[in-house]
Amino acid sequence: MIETKHNMVMNTHVIDIGDKQEYGYVCVSVDNNDLTINVYDKDGLLVTQDVHHLQRKLTAEDIAFTDAYLRNVADADEKVVHEFLQSLHDHDKFCEDYPCYYTGLADARGMWRDALAFAKEAK
Repeated sequence: MIETKHNMVMNTHVIDIGDKQEYGYVCVSVDNNDLTINVYDKDGLLVTQDVHHLQRKLTAEDIAFTDAYLRNVADADEKVVHEFLQSLHDHDKFCEDYPCYYTGLADARGMWRDALAFAKEAK
């Protein structure tokens, strides 16, 4: 029998393969834009680990923000803006890679979101 459990603290799904004492188990987790799959043997020892980086697709709003940013601010180039938008759930990694651009992009994104909210309320 295959049984699944969700560990809220570690944001991990545990999938028992039959009886874990007999076969082992698989843990699947998503953290900081990475999907990690760990396979453990019946003794709880790690057999394999696969990590897949998840990159979210840019939305029409993201592209419009990029165009507005490049026309009005243009401190960072298009590639950096796209990486910022794709890393919205992993700011630490973006800050490590582009420390001089984070604050300006985050401020511009905040202004963009407030302007959208204002325009929506004004209708």
